[in-house]
Amino acid sequence: MTWRNGRLYLVLFVTFMLAGASTTTGIPLHEWLGLVIFAPLFFHVIWRWKWVVRVFKPSNRKRPGQTTFAKWFNLALFFTMLPIGGSGLMISGALLPLLS
Repeated sequence: MTWRNGRLYLVLFVTFMLAGASTTTGIPLHEWLGLVIFAPLFFHVIWRWKWVVRVFKPSNRKRPGQTTFAKWFNLALFFTMLPIGGSGLMISGALLPLLS
């Protein structure tokens, strides 16, 4: 892992932890942090797009166990974050009050 990756992962982790602590941050900050976290996540996917294509491309070669685990773990995270973010936007009271 490079220093640039480490910084991005640290920012994502801290933002995610703060966004999850709605009792500490309050609902408005919780909703804004939840929205803000999608920018670095989107940047991360674009930044790692070559890896995504390479790992999900069918291959006859056996991949290392760590790569296979990372592939399925990242896919699970992606499909977990989509409905969380979508439902968060739909029930938002502070961020998008016109939608509620």
